[in-house]
Amino acid sequence: MKIKCRPNIRARRNFRKLWQKFYGFYCAYCTVDCSEKPTIDHIIPLCKGGGNTKDNMVIACYNCNRLKGSKLVTEFQPLILNPIGAIYGK
Repeated sequence: MKIKCRPNIRARRNFRKLWQKFYGFYCAYCTVDCSEKPTIDHIIPLCKGGGNTKDNMVIACYNCNRLKGSKLVTEFQPLILNPIGAIYGK
C-alpha cells in the first residue's frame, strides 16, 4: 500500500511565503497573477515519483494546476501560452 504524503498546513504556508519572497505570486506556467488563490503544484507529480520538496513544488494558478493534473511539465508545456522557461530564463 502506497502512503500519500501531503504537506501539512505549516509547510504550505512556509512554502508560499518563500515563493512570494523570491518570485511573487505568479503562476509558474502561464505567468498570471494568482495572489488571490494560489495553489501548490508538483513539477514531477507524486504519482510519477516526485516528492514534497521545495525543488519539486511551484505556485500555479488553479486553471494550470487543474489542466496539468498528473502530467510532467514537458507534456504540459505545449498546452500553455507562456511556458515555464520564460519565467526562469531557460
